[in-house]
Amino acid sequence: MQRLITASVLGLVFAVLAAPASAQTVYFSEGFETADGHTAGNDAIGTNGWVQGFQSGNISVNHLVAASASGLTGQVADGNAVDGQQGSFTRMQNPAGLGGLTSGQEITFSWQMLVNSGGTPTQGGLGFLGARAAMDVRPNGNINVADMPDTDNEYPLPGGASEHVVDFEIIVNENTTTFIANDNVLQVSASTGAFSNISGIHWGCGNDPGVECGIVDNIRVAETPEPASLGLMALGGIALLRRRRA
Repeated sequence: MQRLITASVLGLVFAVLAAPASAQTVYFSEGFETADGHTAGNDAIGTNGWVQGFQSGNISVNHLVAASASGLTGQVADGNAVDGQQGSFTRMQNPAGLGGLTSGQEITFSWQMLVNSGGTPTQGGLGFLGARAAMDVRPNGNINVADMPDTDNEYPLPGGASEHVVDFEIIVNENTTTFIANDNVLQVSASTGAFSNISGIHWGCGNDPGVECGIVDNIRVAETPEPASLGLMALGGIALLRRRRA
């Protein structure tokens, strides 16, 4: 019996340590692939109960999907610049919301953006709905980080003024919000209680002249256990084993 308990506990510990890759819950993903039903000029596609809407600007253009872009695959969304118009945002929202996660859980919001297409400065970004957590690229070549404590900070855009693809992530838990570009942490801010209000995501750009919306692709919103919580679970299993041996 003792050997059986030992084997069971060790199995639990190893399973927990290996859990992050397999325990992920994907709320929403959008790769704008032709195989998923996308064609240029059509709307984004809602999944898992997420629905498309608009926040401002021209409703006839701010959802549309553009042709593929260098460095990205399939049909890609560019917010609202399909016909050159600007000043509106597309949103994807889950009526049930994303807030109220238990302690030790976090949401990762990731996407790719083609910037400086054809040498034209980029404007536009993505963020959570219901919580002030967003990153946008500005025509001056910087990334602006807007966090829940209502501060804004700018950081140099990786790759500079050349045409290239940047990988972005915003990771939110009940305590902190982490902003990442090309796997480099730009900023870690307090979540300040707005965590429970997250209801979706949005993207788009403003209406400044001489700039283009950044073309976005491979948008993903997923929930994963925090590494610290997984570690505590593993330690709990080891403690249980020690008590059994005693």
